[in-house]
Amino acid sequence: MKKIKALCAAAAALLGAILLTGCGGNLNTDLTISEDLSGVRHMVFTADTEENKDHMTGDVTSITATVASNIPEGIDFTSSVDGTAVTYTFDITFSDLEEYEQKVKGILDAQGKTYSEPLIEWLKPASVFATGISYRENFTTSDLMDWFPTLLVNAGYVKEGDKGNVFYKVAQTYSVLGEEGNSSWVSVDTLTFQPLSGIAFYQTCNPDGTFDRTVQVMVPQSTMDAVGDDVRAFLDERSTSVSTNSWNTDGGVNTYTLEGKHLTADQVSSMMAAFYGRAGETVYSAATPETSESTSLFTVDHSVQEEIDLTDFVSNAYGDVDLTYYVKDNAEYAGAVLKTASGESTLYPYSRDESGFETLFYTYTANCTVDYTAVISYAIDTVNVTLALKNGGNVQRDLEFYFAGKSTAEEMEQFRVKTEKALEGSAAELKDCVLEKDGRIRVLVEYSGPASRCAAAFEPVLGPYSQLEVTTNAHAPLYFKKITSVYDAFYLDHVTEQPIGKVNYVLRGIGNVEPYGFDASAMDGRDYKVSYTDYDPGKLISLTLVGEKVNYLAYAVAGLIGLLVLWAVVMVLITVIGGAAKKRRAQKEQMTAPAQEASQAAEEAAPSTEGEGEPAEHPESDLPTTAVAEPAEEAPTGPAVEAPVEAAVEWPDGFVMDGKPAAEATIDGTTELPSGTWLDRKPEAAATEGGAEKAWFGSLLKEAVPTEEDAAPAEEDAPALDEADTPAASTVVAGVRYCLQCGASVPEGANFCIKCGFKME
Repeated sequence: MKKIKALCAAAAALLGAILLTGCGGNLNTDLTISEDLSGVRHMVFTADTEENKDHMTGDVTSITATVASNIPEGIDFTSSVDGTAVTYTFDITFSDLEEYEQKVKGILDAQGKTYSEPLIEWLKPASVFATGISYRENFTTSDLMDWFPTLLVNAGYVKEGDKGNVFYKVAQTYSVLGEEGNSSWVSVDTLTFQPLSGIAFYQTCNPDGTFDRTVQVMVPQSTMDAVGDDVRAFLDERSTSVSTNSWNTDGGVNTYTLEGKHLTADQVSSMMAAFYGRAGETVYSAATPETSESTSLFTVDHSVQEEIDLTDFVSNAYGDVDLTYYVKDNAEYAGAVLKTASGESTLYPYSRDESGFETLFYTYTANCTVDYTAVISYAIDTVNVTLALKNGGNVQRDLEFYFAGKSTAEEMEQFRVKTEKALEGSAAELKDCVLEKDGRIRVLVEYSGPASRCAAAFEPVLGPYSQLEVTTNAHAPLYFKKITSVYDAFYLDHVTEQPIGKVNYVLRGIGNVEPYGFDASAMDGRDYKVSYTDYDPGKLISLTLVGEKVNYLAYAVAGLIGLLVLWAVVMVLITVIGGAAKKRRAQKEQMTAPAQEASQAAEEAAPSTEGEGEPAEHPESDLPTTAVAEPAEEAPTGPAVEAPVEAAVEWPDGFVMDGKPAAEATIDGTTELPSGTWLDRKPEAAATEGGAEKAWFGSLLKEAVPTEEDAAPAEEDAPALDEADTPAASTVVAGVRYCLQCGASVPEGANFCIKCGFKME
């Protein structure tokens, strides 16, 4: 409170002096800037109250309070009274020139004053190319203190017409790093220069994530003649452990080269900080983004930010350096921006020199910042694309890449990791990533599965715009003719953005194809092949193919089945025809031989008769006597007519078997047929002998029991035969059938032929 009262009293005395005398007061400034660039701007206003007492209006205490409460930010205010003398002190203190400039800008902005930047220009080269300092301000003390008389007029303590007399006298002195002056505009220039031809940066972003940095300082011979030893010592100290340096003289220009190869971003920063004289500071940074929509599979992005400080290389009164920044032409540079004291500008590489570098920017500056993104793609020598069509709508696609130039095992490992990471979650997989003997990297990506999923599987490699559609009319393994349609379209710019030496496309398993819409090569065997040279990866590869494929295996299988069916039909026909032929032969034999055999047998069996119509008496004989039925009116042409047995065959004792079929048996054998013995089959013809029944069929015998109906006297049952009724006159023997297989006569009731065993119908 006491301080405020003192300020008010001092202000009142000051204003009274101004108003009484009309002469105003003095405003003196002393600026001091030390070697460490800290300092103070000391502005002092003095006036005599006695001389100005007749022109004072208002309360002095109130006026002082008003001034104290309106001091601009950045100014320290004090006041004192010594008798009739009043003193106001306005100080601007700062620790460096940047703080000083910010405070000055705030004071001027508060008054509505606009000045072009920079407000302070400062240069003190720590270089052998320049000595001395350069310091300039584009404002005065009156500019900084204009708010003071304006405040007094607006508060009604000073008339508008007396505003210009508030500062009756303004003076300024300064001391800048020991250089003194006494003008209202602070300006110090004690620089002396040794010419410098220029500085060039060469920046190479390597695909493996490292950087090559080369810095060249061109020094004219005149400078080398004047301060050559100092220049050499100055530049040789700028080298670090990660860089090498060398000197070269050509055409009157001495070139100092500082070079580092395959450096990390931190190593580049260390190298350049030492060159700038800012060891230990970060002046260069670079980051490779984890993901980027524009980044191809075999492309590396570097986002670079670099702060360039060439203050130690200033060699002219303008405080700048002739700087050229080159970038390797193996990359695309996006979003390049240069920031200097005069503003910001967008950069584009605009020229190419013979060493394969492009000029990113060329400027005169001592300090600037550059930001850009370098998109680096590996050069690919050959791409092999193979699409094999499988059964069931499946495909197998192989993408094989061969990279141009010699590579390292580290680069191969980088490709392997990058590719595996890109294919995570995809149906495609990395099958191979090797470093070939010729130094080229070979990468193979493969997919096997449904054609409908192939495009999505290769999206990490071919990008989101690839398409594959396969349609066919046959899906089963065995088909006769298959028509397949294939539409395959893709870009390779997601793999690399550099031209590709050769692209080979092979389609397998489609058969004979007809290409549509492009000039394609002919079929190579069963594969369709097309090649492109010097291929632009941004150009669409599009193939529409319709193929026809014949399955000869299916035809062979069908032919074999047909032959088997034909063979079976032929065998059936042969069997049927052969059986029919045998049946006809048997029928023919039945028409001839059986009739003769029956007739002869009847003649032998029939008894002789002495008179017409009377049977002849025959002596007893060992041969059986067979009674025959009356002959039919006409001889049969077919098989023997079955007739009921009218007489029985009598088999005498002593009939023997000679091992032949029954039809061929004789009584001369060694085996005696016992009386009263039956065969094991149903008898076909029966005879009686002593009350026993006997029958023929085969060679097995068994006992038979005669019945009363069957037992009858043989002589009484045998009727007398006429001549016309003899067996010789009849073609059919009663009780006899004929075998269709061999034609032998068989008893009528037999189920099988007694000669060949054929089953009788």
